[in-house]
Amino acid sequence: MLALLAVLLLAISVWMFFALRARSRWNGYVNALRAEPGLVVVSTSRTGGKYVVTGLRDPLAPDPATTPEAVIQVYAARAWGWKGIFAVHSWIIMKRQDAPTYERYEVVGWGVRRGAPAIRKDMRPIDGYWAGNLPRVVVDRFDLWRNGAHAIWLNGWLGHRPVRVRSVNGQRGDRPWIVRSDSQRGG
Repeated sequence: MLALLAVLLLAISVWMFFALRARSRWNGYVNALRAEPGLVVVSTSRTGGKYVVTGLRDPLAPDPATTPEAVIQVYAARAWGWKGIFAVHSWIIMKRQDAPTYERYEVVGWGVRRGAPAIRKDMRPIDGYWAGNLPRVVVDRFDLWRNGAHAIWLNGWLGHRPVRVRSVNGQRGDRPWIVRSDSQRGG
């Protein structure tokens, strides 16, 4: 009788261990989803022994219907396959003032030898995934407005700063791209 009770207690302990481990893994997964930029977890549940997540993907680009001003954004996402270790794919989206939609421009190499253009327009959704990887905004209109012109280096994903952005904000001296009046030039 004591042996049967010990076996039953051992079976319950093993079951509890695996149940708690599964729950802990699930909570870790949900927390990782909540921390992911661009995703909103609406609800989580367990139905019929299966875990279910309901969520939304938060668009990175402002809604063109509620944003009448011109918008420009630069996106980057890890490249496809093994190249994703070293490289990112980048693209630019823009919307002219009062335009109803955005335009996406990117450079891709496939098909160029057969006559396809290297610069493609609206090939994918404006802030859509690239090769299954979530994009991030590298530069947006507020960066340009606050900091002026930008230079962007795409260093891959191995370094501490995979995408390095430098602006002219805070630099002194003549900037050849700024049009100045004669009184500002001192002439």
